[in-house]
Amino acid sequence: MNKLLAFFVTGAFLIMGTALFRSSQTPTENETPRTGGVMALLDALEVPDEGVAGPASAWPPAFPEDHGAHVSEPTETWQFAGQLTTRDGRPFGFRLDFYRLRLLPADAPPRESAWATRHVYRALLSVTDVHGKAFESFERHSRDGPSLAGADRSPLRIRVEDWRVELARETAGEELFRLQAGEGPVVLDLALEPVTPAVPVNGDGSPFRAYRLPRLRVGGTLVSGGATHAVLGSAWLEHAWGDIPLPLGQVVWNRITLQLGDGTDVVVLQLRRRDGSRPPRPSVLLVARSGETQAFSDSDLSFDTIDEWISPVGDIAYPSHWRLEVPQAAMVLDIRPTLPDQEVFGALRHWSGKVQVTGHRDGQIVEGWGYADLFGYADSAPGAG
Repeated sequence: MNKLLAFFVTGAFLIMGTALFRSSQTPTENETPRTGGVMALLDALEVPDEGVAGPASAWPPAFPEDHGAHVSEPTETWQFAGQLTTRDGRPFGFRLDFYRLRLLPADAPPRESAWATRHVYRALLSVTDVHGKAFESFERHSRDGPSLAGADRSPLRIRVEDWRVELARETAGEELFRLQAGEGPVVLDLALEPVTPAVPVNGDGSPFRAYRLPRLRVGGTLVSGGATHAVLGSAWLEHAWGDIPLPLGQVVWNRITLQLGDGTDVVVLQLRRRDGSRPPRPSVLLVARSGETQAFSDSDLSFDTIDEWISPVGDIAYPSHWRLEVPQAAMVLDIRPTLPDQEVFGALRHWSGKVQVTGHRDGQIVEGWGYADLFGYADSAPGAG
């Protein structure tokens, strides 16, 4: 897998996952300790030491500027995911992700032409229609240039052809993001504003920085199934930039992000070698409504696959039902896809879709929703080399 493909399909999730879980794991008895959160996991995945810095102090993001592009950095990602509901209660899920990769070294001489290629971009749009039992996903790639693609810092403006994200209101803490993207039968036109504070997840001394806006209030319109729906909902944004450590060899990567009705956000990360040479090692991060975080390693929890779904294309088996138990947090969750078939065929074939969750937390019944991203189960898109 070359650097471009590795970043576009796995690096974006690894950068945020590494940052989120910096302090979540302790090496086992037979391992050499490495400083930082998922270092034991990264050992198992053979990520080079120089790719990951040690623990770093919290850093204060400078908003609204840090919502925008950091084009001097080699890589950058913006990832939006949300749940939408129509006026008659019909549920949808959406994903809109943008990825930027710098092609030239930071000290390369400036290129005067507006058509000179400095960066390449990828964008991914998907919509899940739960009641209609339909899943649509689309992908675009482009280089920077007029009418092609680009990203601005202040104010934030990202575009890949006519898909775009803009910061329509810049007041820190009261930002208003505007998302517009459409392909074929699906069109999104959404406004998002934060209802909880940003959570910085990395700091000085690290090769990358990242933050989450865990809860965004959403309103707008969605075109799906030949109808235009007024929608309301909830979403999150994850934004990361810097030098991403990439795993070597064949890696299976599972990540599930959840919003619970009690205000808690849950992030589950599980990495393993595809050949089974190292056991899967899950980690869990809980984010309270206030932004306070709690991290749990594999010795603190159980994360079991209950069922799997077999893709009709190539008989690829993906996990499709999980049980998560974290005794120290008095939490037991049952996690299931809203639709079994939310497989994405793009630069790299993977499963990325909306999930629903039920369970108990602190003796109370909880429900919620989220997204699961499952990489490494298939080699490539059909027909790819």
